[in-house]
Amino acid sequence: MSQHFARMITLLRNERKLSQKQVAADLGISPAVLSHYEKGIRECRLEFLVILADYFEVSCDYLLGRTSEPSGPVFSGAAAPKRESAVPGQESQRSYCAGQKKTLINTLHILYDLLARYKNRVLTGEVTRALSLLLYTLFRTLYFSNAENPSGIFELPKAHTDALTDASLRLSLSHVKAETKSGRGKVNEKIRLSPKLLYEHYPAYAPSLFALIQRSEQYAKLPWVPAEE
Repeated sequence: MSQHFARMITLLRNERKLSQKQVAADLGISPAVLSHYEKGIRECRLEFLVILADYFEVSCDYLLGRTSEPSGPVFSGAAAPKRESAVPGQESQRSYCAGQKKTLINTLHILYDLLARYKNRVLTGEVTRALSLLLYTLFRTLYFSNAENPSGIFELPKAHTDALTDASLRLSLSHVKAETKSGRGKVNEKIRLSPKLLYEHYPAYAPSLFALIQRSEQYAKLPWVPAEE
């Protein structure tokens, strides 16, 4: 069972302000068993996974960290509907991209809301610059994957773009770190954050943030593996 599952049960229970005793009673299990599920000590049966998903009104995929959408895909009937597509796999790829995009957009919502609370325009500008440089680099890479595409919208020379954007991105990230220690805005008030508080303030967006954190830390571990794995 996914480690995300153990963490998600606790987060969902805390979000609804329910005690282990109450949830256990509602589900017909002992508080000790529920505690073992939340700590990842014990795995539940697939049948209980469905019961748990119904109880919290989320999908099984959401509990297992397979989607950042609490409700998951909506299907009618016993099986998922099949849609005709001119290109095999096109619809599944579009669905995959939509899910990835939503995770990032939801995380950006939290990020910029926190920046608004800091009330530091320089910090907000540096964060925006870092994100813009990263998106620019990714888009440019995709754009020039076809050598026949015209380069009219870009001014930087191809020979030096990677070095220039990489240096600018690193410098911007350094400025972000420095600005958090500058004393401007509300940075020094040390805005309190925790998984529980994030869920309380951003119930619709927090699951995406936690999914992104978990995924990014997996990506950062060695040995490196392709993203889809």
